[in-house]
This record gives sequence, C-alpha cells and structure tokens, in this order.
Amino acid sequence: MNEIILYNLFKEIIKNSYTLQGRFLMAEGYGNDLNNGNFDDVIKDALGGLQPQQIKYPLAILMPPFEQIRNFHYKFSSFRIDIFFLTEHQQLNNQFKDWNINTNAGERQIMEDWVEMRKVATQFKATLDKIIKEQVLSNKFHSIESTESIRRLSKMNNDRLNGVLLSFDMQIFLDCDTSDINPAVYSIDFDNLLFPPVAP
Repeated sequence: MNEIILYNLFKEIIKNSYTLQGRFLMAEGYGNDLNNGNFDDVIKDALGGLQPQQIKYPLAILMPPFEQIRNFHYKFSSFRIDIFFLTEHQQLNNQFKDWNINTNAGERQIMEDWVEMRKVATQFKATLDKIIKEQVLSNKFHSIESTESIRRLSKMNNDRLNGVLLSFDMQIFLDCDTSDINPAVYSIDFDNLLFPPVAP
C-alpha cells in the first residue's frame, strides 16, 4: 500500500507544479510506448482525454521502478525511481526553438530546455523530500541519500522532446503479507517430499 501512496504523492506534487500543471503519466510499456507513432493517444489517455489542441508538454513520465530486495524478512525494499521531465522542441532552424522574425534568428537552444527541465526535476525531488520530512512519512518511505542523478536528453520520439531523466533510490516499507499462502503448508510431511508414496 505504501508503494501506491508514493506514486499518488508524485502525482500530487506534479499537479501543483506551475510548469507541468499535472501532466504526469506512467510508462506502462517500459518506455516502448514513448517511441511509437500513437504517443499522442498514450498521453491523451493518461491525462484523461486531453484534446489535441490542448497543451501536452512539458510533462513528467514515471518509468516502472526497479526493486531490489535484500531479503523477504527485511521490511524495507529499495526502489530505483526514474522520471523523465520533457518539453517539446520545435526544429525551426538548426538547434533553435523560438524564432524571432525581427532578427531572423533562433532565440532558444536545446541546452535551455535541459536547464528548464532540470530546474523542474530538482524542485520536484526537493518538494518530495520536504513533504516526507514534514509529514513524518519516513516510516512508509524515504529517499536514500546521494543516489540522485540527472541525465540530459535530446530529440526523443516523434515529438523531438528535450529534457532530463531524474533517477534516485527510495526505500519503501512493505509489509510481508503471506495471505496468498495456505497456512497448511507449514505442516508439510517432509518425508513425503523426499520419498513420495508409491502409487498402488
């Protein structure tokens, strides 16, 4: 349950971002859906029927997390979180985005998209850490210090998206629920496992 709470917290933070304005989706296809021709439909479905004429970028995309389990008796499990923060790049002239008709020159470069999306990503992470600390949520999940990294990205998928990939590790408290297992399993006759009865 704490894992679900964490994902919903991600959504709430992004909903309150002035830049992202709630544009957040989960890449259920391990990123394969980011590079296909119907990415517009993926975004529209994820954002609740977004119309084509509406703004769909910048947005954040959560990749399916990678979980590393120390052992099943240790209550905290380590999750690698990867979130893309992406904005659209319009190839108007070489690497420029905004075109000034007065000077006949581009005014915005790809690196500016990197800087803008890095700012959004780091503010997201700082807000997440602050909420966890102030709401005393560390018994449910907490960040692992010094695991954050940011990777710059350019011209992703058909929409030529620029931005960053924010990666960090978290520990999530997961209750070792064994309700899926019949308790009768603990009464197994191990002699029968080693020497199964011979069928008549």
